[in-house]
Amino acid sequence: TISNESATARFVCATNTITKSLQIVQGTRLGFAKPDDSDAIAMDKLVMAGDASVEVGDGVTVTLAVFERTKGKLAVTLTGSGKLIFPGVSAGPAPDWLKVNGQVAWYGADGSVYALDSLANSRTIAAHGDTVPDAPGEAVGITTEGTGGNDTLAATTTRMRVLNHEVAVPATIDMSAGQTLQANLIHIKSGAGNLTIGTTPGVGAVTATESTFAVQADDASATLTVNAAVDVPAAVPISAQGAGTNVFAAFNGYSGKLSLGGGPVLLTNTVNVTAAMLRGTGAFDFANEELKLTASDVDGVEAEFAAAGPVNIGVMNGKLKMSGAQNLTVGTLEVGGGAGEVVLNGPSLTANGVSADMDGATQPAQSIVVGTNGTGILRLESGAVTGRLALAIYD
Repeated sequence: TISNESATARFVCATNTITKSLQIVQGTRLGFAKPDDSDAIAMDKLVMAGDASVEVGDGVTVTLAVFERTKGKLAVTLTGSGKLIFPGVSAGPAPDWLKVNGQVAWYGADGSVYALDSLANSRTIAAHGDTVPDAPGEAVGITTEGTGGNDTLAATTTRMRVLNHEVAVPATIDMSAGQTLQANLIHIKSGAGNLTIGTTPGVGAVTATESTFAVQADDASATLTVNAAVDVPAAVPISAQGAGTNVFAAFNGYSGKLSLGGGPVLLTNTVNVTAAMLRGTGAFDFANEELKLTASDVDGVEAEFAAAGPVNIGVMNGKLKMSGAQNLTVGTLEVGGGAGEVVLNGPSLTANGVSADMDGATQPAQSIVVGTNGTGILRLESGAVTGRLALAIYD
């Protein structure tokens, strides 16, 4: 069993074969370096029993004959031509707990895992005046500027594995009612302009191919806007990634898990608001990003964020900003574990929907916890907090 008491330490393996069962637990960093006499490392069994990371160096191929996970998330870093192989897995989307180089992961035909955003384009189109092809299983790249109006979809349901925007001009894909863009990843690469899917909020739809759906804006100055309705099954998690801004303008139909891992995510809605901008029964994850909620004036219904499960902010410096008239209602809100921050400027914050006096006279079963294992901040610029409030709790 390998465990780390120091977050900066790592265990480095540079041998050809490991015949013992190796267990990695919470916080472990396991690195594979290139052996002197071989590029290949074979491991009989690796057991993961907590959040951990595996780093594979350039030119190294690591094969895990048996991999068992009892709990936790696995962050894989592949350098250069480094490969990590899970024999026997089916080609397709990797589970949500596995990320490669911080991005959505995919299994190849040989069991090797790779970041989905690294898939090379097999079709290319222009940013203006072109047609997005129906290309199941392929990567479609917007690689030239082109001339004319917005791009259009080739079919009622236009399929692809990845849509890459790679040219330094904005691109918009027109969608009409009844049209669907089906993809695993919609991606703005570094240096590319803004990308907009659909021109009218709620018209047309985006959905998942197989069991993965992600949006990713690599460039901090870029904005990826999905105006089309998010018609992704609740069982399929949605990942919003990258340093740029990801905008969902018609997100209120989704009730699954939203995993955020990059720049700001902006949820807006201007049509068909009935109860909430984002509502779900699962857990919502926040790491290194801001989640911004904006109220809607449509039919006098205010936007709100509600989750029956736990909401964890600040695993790695997450921030939740709320202003205007939105309300946040959760089972348990945890701020911290890094340098998490919640900023309220007008709305109310409720834990478990139960009123409680701040002096502890009434304490609901669920709590608002600030500062666990970190330096969490709850900033009250205006508004109200309801529920049991625990400050500066350290394990």
